[in-house]
Amino acid sequence: EVSKNDSHKASLKSLLFPAIKSIEFPLKLILAGVNTKEDKEEILDYFSGNKNLMVEIPLNVNWLDESVIHHHLEQFDIGVSPMVDHAFNRAKSAFKLKQYFSCGIPALASPVGENNTFLKDGINGFLCSATEDFKEKILIFNSMSEDNYCKMSRNAANSLPEFDLEQFCIKLLKYAEC
Repeated sequence: EVSKNDSHKASLKSLLFPAIKSIEFPLKLILAGVNTKEDKEEILDYFSGNKNLMVEIPLNVNWLDESVIHHHLEQFDIGVSPMVDHAFNRAKSAFKLKQYFSCGIPALASPVGENNTFLKDGINGFLCSATEDFKEKILIFNSMSEDNYCKMSRNAANSLPEFDLEQFCIKLLKYAEC
């Protein structure tokens, strides 16, 4: 069983990092949310043999400032939300996906918890159950035409009404009428 404190690291290490490590074309990985120098050094060491990979890990980010978060996210071509399937992750919100989609960024996400509600496989991103899925879908994005990427990006941005507060309130009021 993975603890709450290890959940994010375990998900990255078991699902995403091996996929990225096996990719041979040039790739830039920006990891937002790494909080310690020790974790940063561990990640950089893990990828140190990958000459095709540029890793950026900004530290000391003010995660309460939405404009700062948006600045970091607008650099992404693909958002990722890998999650090991366990009770803690099943209870999580799809907050990462919502942030990505609000910026028009398609995503790769594990089919865990609310990710299943918001990510429409092949429409605004891809669901990935295993390391091989993450690698396969990254390869698909790499070979995707600009038109197809733009369509997926528009679909991501058009996903906003599904989690918009106003739409949530409308749905809630409909249920209250029953």
